[in-house]
Amino acid sequence: MIEGKGFVLRAVRSSDLEELFELVRREELLKSVHSEPKFQQKFNNTGFWEETEGAVLILKKKRIAGLIEYHQATPFEGLALTFCVFKEQDRSVGLMSAALSLFSLSLFEMKKIERLQLFIPDYNKAAIRVAQKCLFQFEGIARRALFHRGAFRDLCLYALLRREVEKIPIHPESSPA
Repeated sequence: MIEGKGFVLRAVRSSDLEELFELVRREELLKSVHSEPKFQQKFNNTGFWEETEGAVLILKKKRIAGLIEYHQATPFEGLALTFCVFKEQDRSVGLMSAALSLFSLSLFEMKKIERLQLFIPDYNKAAIRVAQKCLFQFEGIARRALFHRGAFRDLCLYALLRREVEKIPIHPESSPA
């Protein structure tokens, strides 16, 4: 468990699964798991935490507010991250910037990786602001790399390198509690 000011990052528990499945299903985050039984089975097999892929919940007042996932960043040496704040009331208040900063620092401490990266659809301006606030550097655009809601979209690539980790801002919202 990683504590920030006003939130906690922690591993997924079996008691979270029903609510979490509904939240990620609504946000279209389930790319590899298409059914609740497969979601449950994956949790039973891995606990959603392995060397090359995993997830942490963002809890605010003991309720699920968001999720950060990581997976192997092929063909790169490092991990790719995805993130989501589920409810409108938790958006635009600095929660994800604080959580992503804290989790990025933790990943660099826990794992022998050289980089973290984010692929963000060009239309997701809020996620791009989070990446920039957390000092992820823009590296380029994968043109027409994502098919979303009937159209091909560009993906913006942002990355943070191990040597840049000391520059990651720890936002006031993420100061140790």
